[in-house]
This record gives sequence, C-alpha cells and structure tokens, in this order.
Amino acid sequence: MIRFIYRVQTKPTNASRNSWNVALEESLRPFFALCFPDIEATVDWSREVVFLDADLEALERDGLTVRPNVDKLIRAFAQDGTQILLHVEILIQPDSGFAERMSRIYGWLYLRYDLPTALAVVLADADPRFRTNRYEQSGLSGSYILEFPICKLLDFSAEQLARPGDPIATVIREHLIALRSARNPA
Repeated sequence: MIRFIYRVQTKPTNASRNSWNVALEESLRPFFALCFPDIEATVDWSREVVFLDADLEALERDGLTVRPNVDKLIRAFAQDGTQILLHVEILIQPDSGFAERMSRIYGWLYLRYDLPTALAVVLADADPRFRTNRYEQSGLSGSYILEFPICKLLDFSAEQLARPGDPIATVIREHLIALRSARNPA
C-alpha cells in the first residue's frame, strides 16, 4: 500500500506535489478510473503510455504554467488505436486565472502535437465554491469556449474512498485529512 503524508499549508509544499506525481506515475489507470471514468474507458490500457514530463518544461519556458500545480502530460492510445494526449492538472489552491491558463495550454498542446487531447483537472483545494471548468473569450469576429472536466476532491464521500488496495483513493483520503487539519496541526 502506498501512503503519502504531507501537510497542506497556505502554499503547497514540494511534498504535496511529489505525492501526486508519484501517485499518477504509479497508478495512472486507477486515477482515471476513480476521478475520470469516461476518460479511463477511452484509453487502451493494453498499450504503453508515455509520460512526456520533459515536454512540459517547454511549456514552462513559454510561460504557460505557474507552480504550485501538478502537471502530467501522457501520450496514450484510444480504444480505436488513435494516438491521444492526456493532460492532468492538479490544482492545490484556487487560482482565478486557472481557466485561461488551461486554454492557453490546450492551444499549445494542439499546435505542438496536433493530437486529440483529454484534459483532466483535479481541484484539490479547500474551497467548496471554487469549481472552475470553463474559459470563454469573445472578440469582434466570434467567440471561443473551452470546457474541461473537473474532479473536486471535496465531493468524494468516505464510502467512495473506502476502496482497499486502491492507491489513488488512499492519496485522496490523506489529502482530505490534510485539508481538514490544515488549521489545526495538533
């Protein structure tokens, strides 16, 4: 069993980012099964998935990511055999500019790879009202809308996370415990 222990502070620590990185790298399919079942059903898990984390460094050089988020970019195959990208973003604290940034990242991924891309955003913050999942921009000649699926960790019930042997359920349980105890370290 994987156990991740970290404290949630006003600014996320490297430990919280690293816990999510390890969980995603070691348990990618269980992550999608629990948090994004529609995406999990689309992927052909019998074929190799490739983490493209080095490519995310180019995003950072282009000024399109702002830490303290966890980003994962994965090349996979859909059930129909087409190559796809999976972009996982775990937002640990509310960010008013997040949806716009996701739109820019989505455009960058399209220009760089020209592959169908599934965005998967985990909102791991403590604010139940923060639920950004849409970016809209209107101009003189039209409008642009990007909607992306979110998984709000606060929405999980104890019953949903009572999954013995599921490392992602364990990470989410630990994360929620850390959120609840952030103001009371004792």
